[in-house]
Amino acid sequence: MLLASIGRGLQLPLPSFLGGDLIASPLALILPAAWWLLLAQAFSQGDPWLEQTALRPIRYFDAGLLLGISAILVGLAWLLASVLDQPLLLAIARNSLGFMGLGLLAARLFGWQTAALIPIAFHLLSGFFGQRAGQIMLWAWSLQPNLNLASWLPALSLWIIGLVWSVFQPARNAG
Repeated sequence: MLLASIGRGLQLPLPSFLGGDLIASPLALILPAAWWLLLAQAFSQGDPWLEQTALRPIRYFDAGLLLGISAILVGLAWLLASVLDQPLLLAIARNSLGFMGLGLLAARLFGWQTAALIPIAFHLLSGFFGQRAGQIMLWAWSLQPNLNLASWLPALSLWIIGLVWSVFQPARNAG
């Protein structure tokens, strides 16, 4: 949140392959991918065999940790956006939740190393193919810098599905 506030004027130009101008995505909208990289690195360090045979429900603890982190993140973003009058902070919270959900789904399908990079690849592909005639498409929710409530629906859906699936399905591999 602090880095986003400091560098709020920095832009990441992304070419649009479907026509139109470059998308000048605020750099702050890709910063949550760095946060996800740290989380994915931390979650990939466990021993999958030990976690599957542990008496304590490790996946429930992990999901609870992610739920708590998400609640703190969204609460802090809402508070700071209200106090500092920076709605971009809410878009950062949305991207944090969406990238987490996307990464959790990718960890179940491809493993942690790939899952760490999927949100960055998604954001870049959104820039390349997510704009048509100057309008950002709904599936490219990570590019929306404003408080478009429709952009929260896919991000929250990915977050909920990723969190629930991570409780019931272990990640593909530890590395």
